[in-house]
Amino acid sequence: MAIRVRNSELVLRQTSISPEVIEQVNRYDDYLEALFNDDYSFLRDATKTALQYLLSGNYPDLKSLAEENYRNNEKIRQIFPTLEEYLSEQHFPLIGKKSCSLDLATGSGKSYLLFAISQIALCEGLVNRVLVLCPSLTIEEGLSGKFNDLNSRGDLLVLLRSVNPGFVQPEIKNANESILVNDICIENIHATYSRTGSSVDDSFREDGADVLVLNDEAHHIYTGASDSRDKKWLDFLKDEKYGFRYIIGVSGTPYYRDRNGEYNQYFLDVIYRFSIKDATEHGIVKKLDAKKYDEYKDDKGYQDVWALHLRNKEKYGKYLKPLTIVVCASIADAIVEWKMLVDFLTIHAISREEAMKKVIWVTSGLPSSAKDKERIKGIPERNDKSAEQVRQENLTLLKTVDNADNPVEWIVSVAMLTEGWDVKNVFLIVPHKQRAFNSKLLIAQVLGRGLRVPPSLKKEGISPLISVCNHEKWTPEINDLYNEVAEIENRLSWGYDERREEYAFSLYNLHYEPVETTTESKDTPAEFTGKFGFGDQRRLAEYKQEYAVSGEISYAFEDKEFYETDVAVANLHAYLKDKNEKLALEWPKTRLKNAIIQELSAKGYEEGYLSKANYHNAQRSFGSFFWEMGKLVPRISLRPDSLITREIKDFSVQSFSEESLRTHGAFFFTDDSSKWYTGDESILFTQFTKIDEEIHNLEQEKAGTKIDRVKAILDEEISRLDDFKTKLNLIPGSKFRSPLNAIFVSYTPEIEFTKALFHHADSFKCIIKSADKGFYSFPYSYKPAQKGKTHPRQENFNPDFFLWVKNTNDIVVVEIKKEKDDRQKNKAKLRDGTTHFDFMNNKLGENGIPDRYFLKFISPEANDISGFFQAVSNKMYREWKSILMEQLGGL
Repeated sequence: MAIRVRNSELVLRQTSISPEVIEQVNRYDDYLEALFNDDYSFLRDATKTALQYLLSGNYPDLKSLAEENYRNNEKIRQIFPTLEEYLSEQHFPLIGKKSCSLDLATGSGKSYLLFAISQIALCEGLVNRVLVLCPSLTIEEGLSGKFNDLNSRGDLLVLLRSVNPGFVQPEIKNANESILVNDICIENIHATYSRTGSSVDDSFREDGADVLVLNDEAHHIYTGASDSRDKKWLDFLKDEKYGFRYIIGVSGTPYYRDRNGEYNQYFLDVIYRFSIKDATEHGIVKKLDAKKYDEYKDDKGYQDVWALHLRNKEKYGKYLKPLTIVVCASIADAIVEWKMLVDFLTIHAISREEAMKKVIWVTSGLPSSAKDKERIKGIPERNDKSAEQVRQENLTLLKTVDNADNPVEWIVSVAMLTEGWDVKNVFLIVPHKQRAFNSKLLIAQVLGRGLRVPPSLKKEGISPLISVCNHEKWTPEINDLYNEVAEIENRLSWGYDERREEYAFSLYNLHYEPVETTTESKDTPAEFTGKFGFGDQRRLAEYKQEYAVSGEISYAFEDKEFYETDVAVANLHAYLKDKNEKLALEWPKTRLKNAIIQELSAKGYEEGYLSKANYHNAQRSFGSFFWEMGKLVPRISLRPDSLITREIKDFSVQSFSEESLRTHGAFFFTDDSSKWYTGDESILFTQFTKIDEEIHNLEQEKAGTKIDRVKAILDEEISRLDDFKTKLNLIPGSKFRSPLNAIFVSYTPEIEFTKALFHHADSFKCIIKSADKGFYSFPYSYKPAQKGKTHPRQENFNPDFFLWVKNTNDIVVVEIKKEKDDRQKNKAKLRDGTTHFDFMNNKLGENGIPDRYFLKFISPEANDISGFFQAVSNKMYREWKSILMEQLGGL
């Protein structure tokens, strides 16, 4: 198994901070509490980490901090065999200065962090001025606005003066005027190159040692070519005529070129990291919803994207206007793709005039090469406006694109956009070509466009998703990069293996029928609203995509399921006549047809047919007419009815992440489990099962070296593999009596039970570890609170194991819980589960079926696990009860 180093393992740790410096920084706790609420408490940690480094005398420069980490961090030494290689200028271009980087996911509040560091650095007297640099005018404007707003807060000023009574509130300026003592200057980096109109040279020449330089979107410092304007950013910071000493870069995409020339190398001077995964888990940004599967592999234009866009409008449109962005690799690509999207919407959805309003292209400039100029010739102009005028108008629209009165719903841009991007309503990202998504830097930037959470959804407590609709054909090629940036782990699946059919058996379940429990009556007659509720309809065939979080989404090509309008009217009238003849007389065919055509026309749909979905919408619109006045209408509950079967071949494929296996899970497999896997999963499974060989090789390597440092690295890796080895359980074929190729269980109680289960496998004919959801379930209800008038909640119970006892027709159903887990939910599961299987056993008997089911709740408490298997061995399992079952006995 190859050694893998995560970005978090490269973060520089400060182990030599003195207690005095810690106390010095802690004096600003009240200030940081006031500036960052609990949701953003990580920004307090980031600020304090940066300040400790800046104020510490134990780290006179970045080199001293890097050397300390090289000595202490074996992961770094595994990547860089020598200190010289690690400390090279390529990795640490500002190594002689007190410089560092902070990695904070887009949308996590970098502007507030920069402000906090600025004010405290001035309050401490560490520096007498602050220079904040950014890559564009748009970002400069945004930063200036936020800094001025925060600087006007009197409460923050009071708290700073409680630490330093002589603190003077700084002025926020740009380089159009002289930068004086106690000023904070915010400027785009390009102004620093200007010989006119900028005070940067006059203000900072030979005074840089007393200036803190903060760099927003700091990846631009390292992404430029040798002759590019961005490359001059680094030259400016290193220029000895200024003598800058204190330099901090902040970025949500901290990657520069690796040895292969791709932007995949993580910054090595990062001292604090708050990743996309961290931000997602804190609810700070949207949760990523990546495409896993696409049924239609060829070019589909924007069919699927349109379906996803409509889904987002349906899901979030009540609260805001959802946006979709298309990210291209170049400016020319973006302009050409803008036209293609407008053409698609014109043909399939809306008028061209409306499409031109809803779709804009956003770039930092226009193409410069003759070839690209020819590609876009005539495309971006509009009426009497040039391409540059249109571009500037689009940039203006971008500033208010989240507003409901701004008509824009689609934005086509380039991946490496230098303009500011503070749009919050993005819910769908479409990487147009692989080149727009083929490095860690590009992936992180593209994802960053949609991470911010709109305030309206925060207010409603809604946790939104950001979907990424990359092309199916090149998903495997960018998958590893995408997973690493988003910290999505390698996954291994498990499920039904037809080669193990001898262990398959049918499971019986119950169909639950809605039945009347209480009633209510209708006192007023129904009135037709005049609307059938027709949705979008086109004659297209349906295909499906699957997303990691939200599941399946359907999109369509040439739908064959539709009704010509006259046929739909005839069917609908016959439906009304069958349900209520009086209603059918009130709604003759002529009236129905006119109403249908009127709504189709009003919504801009073709009048000659109804899609199947819209036909059912029309039926449902009359549903309330079938209630009779004064008649009691039942309230419905679920009750068990007839027997149904669940076949193991319908078992949905399960999967687990490599990280979950390392941290808390266990994997059980047998000699022929490997035959189930293909592709990347086969490689991963092989890595899992060859740990002994890898440990042996490492031990041989250790025995052959005399270098203590190398031995220490090898010892750590051997120890890590030994620990991982305990998570892997090879079960002899004679004991693995399951129709599944392998089994993964998540936590200690399940692990302990499963190990014991395979030890006692001879007591069972077949073993099934059920899926967490979607395979075998039945309803149960419970009150969440033990006291008070809470409404019952209905959920589905998915038991853990089905064990067919050898030489019987008995199936023991096992639910595993932790010790003393006597919550209301578990009491209800045992109660309703017992009722379910008792009722089902009676049904089985009535139908002459010999199978019988017995539900057991088991935890590792006392000797419950061994007691259970002893009861199975002694044929006493039917009556046997665990300690946990005794505890759950009453509600």
